[in-house]
Amino acid sequence: MARKGSQKVRTGCRTCKSRRVKCDETKPHCLRCTSHGRSCQGYPSQDTVNYSWGELLQKRPIMPALTHRSPSADRRALDFYFRVMAPILTEYSDDSFWIQLVAPATEQDTAVRHAVIAISSLYERSSLEADTAQLDKTKKTLENHFAIGHYNHALREISKAADENTVLFVCILFVCIEVLNNNKDAAVAHSRHGVRIFNGSRSRSSLWVRERLMSMFVRLSIFPTLFDQKSLVFPPFVDAESNLGGMPTNLDTYRSSIDAIMTRCLRLLRTLGPRHGLSLWPEDWPLPDGVAASQQTLSSLLTKWQDNFSVFELAHPPLHHKTQVLYLIMRMKCLVGHIWMGTCTERNETSYDRYLAVFRNIVDLAAQAVVLESGRDRVHALAKPKFVFDLGYLPILYFVALKCRDLGTRVAALDCMAILPAAREFLWDSALEICIAWRVVEKEHGADRRTLGTRRDRAPRDIPIFPPPDRPRIKSARAGDTAELRANQSGERVAHYAVTFFTKAVGQYGLKTEEEWIDVCASPPHGLRKPDRKTTALSRV
Repeated sequence: MARKGSQKVRTGCRTCKSRRVKCDETKPHCLRCTSHGRSCQGYPSQDTVNYSWGELLQKRPIMPALTHRSPSADRRALDFYFRVMAPILTEYSDDSFWIQLVAPATEQDTAVRHAVIAISSLYERSSLEADTAQLDKTKKTLENHFAIGHYNHALREISKAADENTVLFVCILFVCIEVLNNNKDAAVAHSRHGVRIFNGSRSRSSLWVRERLMSMFVRLSIFPTLFDQKSLVFPPFVDAESNLGGMPTNLDTYRSSIDAIMTRCLRLLRTLGPRHGLSLWPEDWPLPDGVAASQQTLSSLLTKWQDNFSVFELAHPPLHHKTQVLYLIMRMKCLVGHIWMGTCTERNETSYDRYLAVFRNIVDLAAQAVVLESGRDRVHALAKPKFVFDLGYLPILYFVALKCRDLGTRVAALDCMAILPAAREFLWDSALEICIAWRVVEKEHGADRRTLGTRRDRAPRDIPIFPPPDRPRIKSARAGDTAELRANQSGERVAHYAVTFFTKAVGQYGLKTEEEWIDVCASPPHGLRKPDRKTTALSRV
């Protein structure tokens, strides 16, 4: 029996349209939302053009008109943001900022509108580049001009803003723009500026808005500590760190709490190892003042968070995929924090061997996430995001692959790295980090990937499991900022990154460095080219 036809309604509030239900269109907030306790996000302006999903995702040529301010191009970019990008940005978090706050702000504030258009354009360009070689140089330049033009407009508008909340709000959007541009220094600068404003803010905005802004800035406080060599001068987030002793009351506060604890842990690690956590002092040197007390305090905070969250999880079991993922990632972060605090004062890489059970626990949680992903419907499975504005699975699993010397656990972590992360998590590139991690495993165990195997069900007895001694263990690996086109084993010219591997130098202290050019591809390479330079040793600085 044929279905009864009906006219598709293209009007209504944003909330009803996103839920795909008919809106009663009561102004200013529809009764369908408010009567059921939902937050009605209002109505789009009358001149908004609604593009279909297919139209938004269509990889059509970028016309020269887009280099100018075209109303139709602006409307399309906004529609692309709300229909395609905003759900992706909330992959590891709730939608309170990127959807519920951004939606009305684009209509109320010109700076926000320009910034969101720039974000949408940059994301669509990066998605096209990741999927195909569709964008030729001319089209890429035109789209860059379009995004940069709106970014410049946003910068001019925000310089005139008097409201602190508007400045903080747009600051987060600016960080996102610079991350999409892969501009680490500018992203760190915007984050630093925002945290300083927040620390000195006396805004009387609603508690709900301030909590959402604080949650975003807590997360933004983490990444400079991971990526910036001057992270020790990054201001601590006073509001978040002053509340660490309290009991979180909901999922948002649990997430902000673990992120704030992780930020403090990273700051302690940087205190001990100024060169990206690498300990360069002799083993008999005393620890800096206050380190032992900070280590104990942070370990206690991690344990307290873990115990409280276990009780919270029993009372509020995750019912939806996004919440299940968030629970897993938070638990994985907490376990990484325990390893950091247990090993941060140790000089030897063998100290990580004591935490094999914790490493395995992290991989078990990642395996649960793999099961969750495999259980999703085909549409969601194919819609894996190219970029998320957050640190999710990737840095956690990379840490396991780098520091856990149990080969079976390492290989399992690498398998999960190939499945779970987005193509880019903040400034982390999945393909590059997987290639680096595999090369570390190959160098430490004296075998290539084909010998080691990659199957998750591989029994430990099938592969060598003996951990290497301390000196040849790789303490860290660091990739250059830019790629070079070089010939791979097949003769194709593909992107290579120069990666520096750090091990203990022969002698009392210092580091030995060795550099190789790594071919970044879908399957990590086996044969790697070494650059034309000699291995050197770093003396203590």
